[in-house]
Amino acid sequence: MPDHRADVIPCKDFDQFAGLFETMQQALDSRAREATLIEKWAIIEPVEGDFFIRNGLLAYIAEKSESTQRGGARDHRLRVIFSNGTESDPLMSSFRKSLNDDKTARVIQRLGLGRSTRTGRPIRLRFPVRSTWRAASPKTRQSNRNATSSTRSA
Repeated sequence: MPDHRADVIPCKDFDQFAGLFETMQQALDSRAREATLIEKWAIIEPVEGDFFIRNGLLAYIAEKSESTQRGGARDHRLRVIFSNGTESDPLMSSFRKSLNDDKTARVIQRLGLGRSTRTGRPIRLRFPVRSTWRAASPKTRQSNRNATSSTRSA
């Protein structure tokens, strides 16, 4: 049984975050910010200040702390505030999994490098989501080895 379970509870200091959600919703409505679908198997690296859409709610990463070792991999505990006035403190790996499992989940692109001189639109950084590299199957690796060894011997 885990030491800690990240339940969704009412956010006691939601008034500190309410303005962020209103501003983000206005930016999404005006298309100043873009919500991008999270592709299956995407690697998600949330940092403080990132916004996501999970289960139809805006989710704000308020804190990233407490680095722990879990199964040999480093993991962090997040403080995630939701637009309905609730919060949760999942491990980053659990939050990633919940985003990958939610077929409607989206990442809200960060504003980045000012405005484009060509289009006048904001330049967006395409982080924190990137596609994963897929390893070749064992059968493909073996056929590649055979092909390499036959060209060396020729």
